[in-house]
Amino acid sequence: MSDPARELFLWSIFAGDLHMAEMFWKATHHPLALALIASGLARECRSFVSIDESDVEENFTRIEEVFVDYSVLMLSKGTISFECCKVHLALC
Repeated sequence: MSDPARELFLWSIFAGDLHMAEMFWKATHHPLALALIASGLARECRSFVSIDESDVEENFTRIEEVFVDYSVLMLSKGTISFECCKVHLALC
């Protein structure tokens, strides 16, 4: 099943745009899986940033932090179980 919000969400992560990422993330079908993926993608993207692009590095760092926080919040509030998390990751 197609999930345009997921595609736009992933694009916004690669673009380093936290505002857009949050907007599209809220419209996705698998928010926990995508929050976990976003944090990993942002961390990896940050490793490719050159030294003179500190503002880009900061964007990726902030994206990573925000989506790690969202993941922890969703799991700690019991909105999604750990078993459900495995299913979500398999679907992405």
